[in-house]
Amino acid sequence: LYITLLYLQAFLSIVKMMAEDWMAPKIDAERNVMIKRAQTARLIVICGYVLMIFAFTSIIVFPCFGLPFRRLTNLTDRDRTLPLQTYYFYDTDKSPQFELTLLVQAMTIFLAAITYTSVDAFLGLTILHICGQLENFRRRLISLSSRKDFDCALRNSVIAHLRLIRFANKIEDIFALMILGLVVYFGIVFCLYGFLLLTVSL
Repeated sequence: LYITLLYLQAFLSIVKMMAEDWMAPKIDAERNVMIKRAQTARLIVICGYVLMIFAFTSIIVFPCFGLPFRRLTNLTDRDRTLPLQTYYFYDTDKSPQFELTLLVQAMTIFLAAITYTSVDAFLGLTILHICGQLENFRRRLISLSSRKDFDCALRNSVIAHLRLIRFANKIEDIFALMILGLVVYFGIVFCLYGFLLLTVSL
């Protein structure tokens, strides 16, 4: 969220550039390339949200019916298990406290999942969009020598190339820090799970 607010203008300019690419006049072959890339991005987004719903169901819905997904220990677990294991300063086995705590945890997990999935989906969408634009640019360069208005077509190609470079640089500026954070985060998580697997006796 912090990075999104920090790079809000870059996000808006990327969305604006993508909208301009879709609104610009183009031949059928270029339009088909863009539609193909958009359909691939849509499939990735759908798969991401299906996985998110499956994970949400596994973590939240199943424990409501007494089928906990996580490993139960006697350290902090009570009679009624909650999705997130922690120390509670109140009794979560009582009826209104349990439901309210479950609701808050469900909302928190859902918002976190939406945030992760949306950022990843937007990154995939922008990368596939620029791939389609580069493919269309390659097609224009191949047909450049056969154009009658070579100078005008060359000038337009240089402008389009510089625009694609700016687009790619904005994507890199926004997502490089996020990807670095995710790599460090997942590295720590994998190390901790590896330590847990080595130390826990079954």
